Amino acid sequence: KETKKSAAKKASKKNATTTAAQAKKLRTQLEGLEKTEALVRSIMDGGLGSLNGAMLETCRNLAKELENHYLPGPRRLIRRLVLDAEAREARGDDQANARMLGTLEKLWALIRKSRQYLEEKLAGGVVERDASPLFEELGGVWKFSELEELGLTRENVRLVQLAFWVRQDDAREEFVDTACWADLDKGGIVMTYGYRPFALKKRLKEEDSTFGVAHAPKIVCYPGEGNPRVRWESADIQPVSEADRQRLRELAAPALAPEVKAAKDLLKNPLFEPPLFRLLRFARIGKVGESFVLVDPQGDTILLEDMPGLEGSISSELAGSTAWLPLLPDATLWEDQCLLGAIWHDAAAGRMKMQPLSIVTDTAIARLLY
Repeated sequence: KETKKSAAKKASKKNATTTAAQAKKLRTQLEGLEKTEALVRSIMDGGLGSLNGAMLETCRNLAKELENHYLPGPRRLIRRLVLDAEAREARGDDQANARMLGTLEKLWALIRKSRQYLEEKLAGGVVERDASPLFEELGGVWKFSELEELGLTRENVRLVQLAFWVRQDDAREEFVDTACWADLDKGGIVMTYGYRPFALKKRLKEEDSTFGVAHAPKIVCYPGEGNPRVRWESADIQPVSEADRQRLRELAAPALAPEVKAAKDLLKNPLFEPPLFRLLRFARIGKVGESFVLVDPQGDTILLEDMPGLEGSISSELAGSTAWLPLLPDATLWEDQCLLGAIWHDAAAGRMKMQPLSIVTDTAIARLLY
């Protein structure tokens, strides 16, 4: 009996210590958010023109300091501000101001929502994990088992990869290996991401394209809006069959307008990171002047253009994917097919656009970004 009492007492003391450590971390994060808010207010008071010289150095210093406050999300956004301000100064980037305004809006929303999230945790006794998308923004790293415990799982899932690219994210200081997968069972497009810090470039192997159907016994889904991020521990890769391609065409959205509306609705949340990936049916792809345009079966149109930052890993005039359209080997690919597109908003032009990533036919999947 004494042994059991002693063990229970030790466990209670350990839990109290853990809770105290968690509370200390949350308070440290709140202090970092206060400093970030003060910076944002200074920038807003001075205008975007103030983002140079001493103000830029202040931003750089705070980004470094936020590492000690367990705030990777705010740190990433501050670094993005710095990079865009430097691009504006060095190259006269005429779209930098629009990007910086968008980043400031995200940063302000992240500060506000994170403060509420952390204060609620402190008031509730510091719960370590929940299904909030803010968990990762505030330094959390999901384990497969933790997502399982939250019930964010599916079993016996079949996925077809339709696009793959590698992006160098200077704000994150990481390479991001990204893939779009079509869900053959439930429909929709899900994502996988592999993050490789610059400092570990030589030690971590870059992921590669998968040309087949991944049969995964179990996948976990990360919290978030838009295209869900998924992950699996093992999968059997099988060839894409004619039935699989037919299934993809059945799953493709029949009209453009509802998908564009869905993208616009997501953009109302400042924390949403565009684009929205959708598989769409189209009547034809044509040209208006030098621009490519997609026409859906209802006659609605959208401009096809690469989204900045989604160009892929090819460094040439054919970087991205739209430039590959004229090189498609078969003219039938331009009519009555299905297209995986990335729907995004061009703030400078004030309109929605779409980047084409792959075209699905009865006989093939033509990948423009692979």
